Amino acid sequence: MIQEIIKDIPHIALFDSRKDAGEKMYKFALSYGLSYDMIAFLPMGGQCISDVFTAHDPSLISLPLPVKKIPLPGNPLFGMGAIDIYGTPTVNREIGKFFHISDKQLEDSIAIARKKQAEIFDYYRLTIDELADKFFGKVLIVDDGLASGYSLLAAIDSLSCDPRVTEIRCLMPVSHVSGIQLIRNKYQNVEIYSLYTDLSSKYVVDNFYKEFPDLILEAGGYH
Repeated sequence: MIQEIIKDIPHIALFDSRKDAGEKMYKFALSYGLSYDMIAFLPMGGQCISDVFTAHDPSLISLPLPVKKIPLPGNPLFGMGAIDIYGTPTVNREIGKFFHISDKQLEDSIAIARKKQAEIFDYYRLTIDELADKFFGKVLIVDDGLASGYSLLAAIDSLSCDPRVTEIRCLMPVSHVSGIQLIRNKYQNVEIYSLYTDLSSKYVVDNFYKEFPDLILEAGGYH
């Protein structure tokens, strides 16, 4: 009964923009005394969040974690898993089974994700070896929202085996409970903070933003 009530509750725009979400997240981090040595953000939406943190603290080290969702064939906006910064995939098998995705289709989608990931590495003028050598201490992962959880899971996978990383924390403006649960099923020691956690069956990250434009890579930046 409660789930039937929850799923019909309209979503409220909690944030004006990604920058507004970043400001609220920064205030949250301050009020809760979250400690971290550096920021790791998921491109591209997460950079908007990271930019707010570094604007408040210019000495803060901030680096991209170029994980990439594996696109669903025929609906590239929908993910069926993600690849970590090394290109290793974690696949949502339930989604693949539901949409009758063949092994060949899955391989093609992973190849697309790796190609787009390479473009992000080029954008930041980094190689995987250069990036992997830069993370250390307590790392705070940020993004503009947590949906299925596979991209964040890939981000944590990317850092979890690095002996220089002593602690991983995640901070999101809005999250779906299923995405949080996916992370906690594998990483009980990773703390996940979310300004708002959604339980509905109609969860979409951009529903919680007044403005949520697609961010496109360009030579001079992103928009």
